[in-house]
Amino acid sequence: MFLPIGIFIGILIVVANLTAAAIINNDGIIRLPLRRNENGQLASMRKDRRDNVEATAPLYNANGREYLATVDIGTPPKSFDLAVDTGSGELWIPSIECAANVCPYDRYDHTKSSTFRSASMPFSIEYGRGSANGTYAYETVGLGGATVDNQMIGMATHTEDILGVVRQGRQNNGIMGLGFPGLNSARGVKNDVPFVFHLVANNVIREPVFSLFLNSQFKFGRSGQIVLGGIDQSHYSGKLRYVPVVPYTISAGDSVSPNLGKSAQPAGGIYLYWTVPGQAVTTSAGYRKSVGLQAFVLDTGTTLTYLPPDVADGIIRSVSTTARLSPTQGVYRVDCNLAKSTESVEFQLSTSVSQQTKPAAVVSIRVPVSELVIPLNGPTPDKSTACMFGIAPAPTDLSLSTGQTWMLGEGVLRSVYTVYDMKQNRVGVAPAATRSARTSQNATATTTETAPHSSTSLADAKLTPKTPSSSTYSRPSRWLELIALLSLMASVAWQ
Repeated sequence: MFLPIGIFIGILIVVANLTAAAIINNDGIIRLPLRRNENGQLASMRKDRRDNVEATAPLYNANGREYLATVDIGTPPKSFDLAVDTGSGELWIPSIECAANVCPYDRYDHTKSSTFRSASMPFSIEYGRGSANGTYAYETVGLGGATVDNQMIGMATHTEDILGVVRQGRQNNGIMGLGFPGLNSARGVKNDVPFVFHLVANNVIREPVFSLFLNSQFKFGRSGQIVLGGIDQSHYSGKLRYVPVVPYTISAGDSVSPNLGKSAQPAGGIYLYWTVPGQAVTTSAGYRKSVGLQAFVLDTGTTLTYLPPDVADGIIRSVSTTARLSPTQGVYRVDCNLAKSTESVEFQLSTSVSQQTKPAAVVSIRVPVSELVIPLNGPTPDKSTACMFGIAPAPTDLSLSTGQTWMLGEGVLRSVYTVYDMKQNRVGVAPAATRSARTSQNATATTTETAPHSSTSLADAKLTPKTPSSSTYSRPSRWLELIALLSLMASVAWQ
């Protein structure tokens, strides 16, 4: 049966308009306004590059499942729509040598770039069951008008279960990882500094931070923003509160463990993911799960939030009496009317990575249940007949390290403004000001609260542990999530 075209109509986020383009001021802050497009079509709005003040870097959300940035590669520059991913560290694009059936969009031809330089190294990365393989190179890379030379990139000559064809709009054409340099060096890849860290090293941005405002999944117009080198105080309420990033210990047996709790060492470990110490999760309906100290991974590259099965089940049962777990897709089907709920889910973070006799301060991420109801066959729940929940049980094969998996994806991160501090190894969070859909230009390079500095410096994050390069990054691939969603949509179409 042919699926109705409306099923594939997404909520996309594209660049605002020509008067609100990405701006690089002489203060060293890059602001990238975002716009959500209701009809699911990626508008082609690119500012004339003859204007030296403003440049556009479109970012959008593919049906609430993906945030993309247009990144320029090579000289002359060729544009690629890359998934913005805090959960990985690589920047890779499809090579002209990649077959069209697995690299269906624009492909990079290194013979047409004057700044291409081969790294003479094989490129290989795995995302759960998805993968990309090819070779490494050094190139000039630009984002929002800011460029760096000699950025290491992966040129994929083959991909599997990552770059899929969509009927409308745009799909990711590669990935721009915003994780720590240690994530690449732990895989055995030397000198592969993530693009945003390269901006810092080359003094392109003023402060070693980037901040994300994703906004509600139901906000349209100019709805989101990424700031490189500062923060935008208009996009959050209250004060930013900071929590430390959790380092990891990589053992000789290739085991990766968070340096957390009683075993935490003041100067131990290597930074890999934007992982923060979590203490508990609660709902306003009365559910509570205290977990001591657990590693909570903040991952914009994952649509859903994945939690231990008993925790995910406890949360959904406390806010819905009709939810059912799909045994084939591994997600909860919920009544779309759940979007009218006034209940909320709260993730409680700790300001310390170690077990202390005196309890550490609690920093909370509160998420309205309405933001966790994802429509499957319409733009919003009230215009849909089928919906799923944004929190799901972690698959048995999903593991970033030893211990339980707590991965906070887009559905949760949309409710907070996040500041990723690459020097002090910390994350600032504050409630997102989702009531305003405008994109402010009032970004600053200051922070509102202080926090203890991490004992590991930015230079330490580049250390290369003795870990085989075959180490895999095990999390659900975007394509697998898309397959699950399309499977749900197909079942809806048959009803």
